[in-house]
Amino acid sequence: MSQLKSLEYLQKKISIKNIALDLENPRYNDKLIERGYKKWTDKELQEVIEEEDVAELTDSIRELGVKDPVWVIGKGRNSFTMIEGSRRLVVLRGLLRQKAKAPRGISYEIVKANVLPSNISQKEIDAQRVILQTGKKKWEPFNVASAIYNLVKNDHYTIEEVATMMQESVSFCKKELASYQLYIQFKKFMKKKKIQEDPRKYTYFQRAGTSVVDKFFGTQAGKEKFFGLITPNEDGITRIPTVALQGGLMNFNTIAQNENILKKFLKDKRVTVLDALDDYKGLNIQSSLPWIKKLKDVAKGLNQLGTEDMRRIKKDSTVFTQIKRIYAGSKAIVESKD
Repeated sequence: MSQLKSLEYLQKKISIKNIALDLENPRYNDKLIERGYKKWTDKELQEVIEEEDVAELTDSIRELGVKDPVWVIGKGRNSFTMIEGSRRLVVLRGLLRQKAKAPRGISYEIVKANVLPSNISQKEIDAQRVILQTGKKKWEPFNVASAIYNLVKNDHYTIEEVATMMQESVSFCKKELASYQLYIQFKKFMKKKKIQEDPRKYTYFQRAGTSVVDKFFGTQAGKEKFFGLITPNEDGITRIPTVALQGGLMNFNTIAQNENILKKFLKDKRVTVLDALDDYKGLNIQSSLPWIKKLKDVAKGLNQLGTEDMRRIKKDSTVFTQIKRIYAGSKAIVESKD
C-alpha cells in the first residue's frame, strides 16, 4: 500500500471545460448494465449523475464553490480525466449551463486539482479510484463487489490490500468477492435463459443465509436451482421475488433451515415463501412447546362434549379445575395485543 500512497501528483488550477468524466468509474457499473450500454459517453454519464440526489451538493457549491481539490489524470496537453470529484464536476457544469452568477471570490469555471501523471498504470488507476472515493457518497453493493473482484482478479492485489483501500475488514472483502463470483455464474445463467442482466440481483447472493449457502451453493446443480428461484419460471412467477421484503430471501433463509419444509417448497410451485414460513413457525413452536401438539385433540374433544359429559366434568373438581385453567390461559392468548 505504500506504493499507492506515495504516487506523485501536482496541484494546479484547471478549467472544468478541460476535464472529462471518468467513463470507467466503478461507482456507476450497475447503471451501465441496467441501461444495456457497453460503455458510457460523457453526456450519458453526466445525465446519470444528475439523476442522483445532488440538490444539497448543488446548494453548497452554488454558495461556497468547490473547496477540496478534485483528483484528475493528465491525458495530454491541457486535457484531464476526473478520478475523484465527478459529482462536483457535474454540478459545476450545470451551474454554468444555467449561467448562474458565482458569489464574489468564487469560480464555477476553475477548480483546484491534484493531477496524477499521465503514465500512471491501469492497476494504479483502479486502486486510486477506490481509495479516493472511499468515505464519499456510498456505493451500491454491486459496485463495491465488482470493484473488489476487478482489483483482486484483474489487477492482482491481495485481499488484504483491497481491504485497506476500501477501509473494510478482510472478511467483508472475502465475502463480497465470493458473492460476486456467484453472480458471475448467475450472469451466464441469465444469458442462457435470455434474461436481461440485472445487477440488483447481486444482493440475493450477498444476503444469502448460511443454510442457503450450504444447501445450494456447493454444487452446480444447487446453484442453478437457486438461480431458477430468483428468476421468472415458465409460468412467469419468481418464487423468491424480493430480498428484504416479506415473502422474499430473508424469509427463505429461515425456511431453508428445515429440510422437509424446504423440499415441500421446491416440489410444489403453489407454495409461497410465506406459506412455507408459516409451516416453519408451526413446527418451530411445536419443538419448543411440545404439549401444543395435543391441543388439536383437546379442542376436538371439548367441542364434542354432550350435556351429560359436561355435567360429569363439573362434578369432578380436579378435571374441572384443569378446564378452568385451559380457559384462562386461552383467553389470555386470544385477548393479548401482541
